[in-house]
Amino acid sequence: MLNFSFLKEIPKNKNKLILLKSFAYVFAIIFIWYTFSKDYNSKHLQGLFLQGILPIWEQNFENIINIFGAYLPVYIPHSLA
Repeated sequence: MLNFSFLKEIPKNKNKLILLKSFAYVFAIIFIWYTFSKDYNSKHLQGLFLQGILPIWEQNFENIINIFGAYLPVYIPHSLA
């Protein structure tokens, strides 16, 4: 649940309406950006960037070996650096 008790601590000479409008503005910008990026990705980047999980248990043994063969040479030097 949202807790707006911090609004009570605002000095009385500040306008609470301006504060609430600024919060609404920020959340609106975030929501617009999120919906735009989701729509753009669905139209233009189908399959280019993985935005889900590929379960390894659905792969055959040869694909698993290829995945780890490509992953480990990159991961190990970066993790030890």
